[in-house]
Amino acid sequence: MDLFRHIALGHLDRDDGVIVVLKPGPPGKNAIRVTIGYGLEGGMTDERLRCLLEEVALPRLREGDRDGAVIALSERLSSMVLEEDDSGRIERHANQRRLERQREQSPGRRDDPRAAPPPMPEVLIESPAAPTR
Repeated sequence: MDLFRHIALGHLDRDDGVIVVLKPGPPGKNAIRVTIGYGLEGGMTDERLRCLLEEVALPRLREGDRDGAVIALSERLSSMVLEEDDSGRIERHANQRRLERQREQSPGRRDDPRAAPPPMPEVLIESPAAPTR
């Protein structure tokens, strides 16, 4: 996600940024996306994020509470990032990335600054239509 890289969320060497994008729409047509840095992939799997969206954000979106959906989701994501940091997984990932970069920049080899970075992992969920009464 170009926006993720452009605004440089998270710490450069740790790849620990999180971005939440809500695309508001009419009832049942909201879309919400969570994109995480590679440093968080250890414990913040796509499945975990999908469950979090279904548990926390989608019920509020179905009720028309967009603000509540984003706030509740942000609080839970913040807790998950802290959990990842406490586990040491982010730092292990950062160390691994540093070693990879050192190998890539070994003598006789120059990195191409124009080379495209790999795509960021993301989860996109569109809320199902609210039940009619």
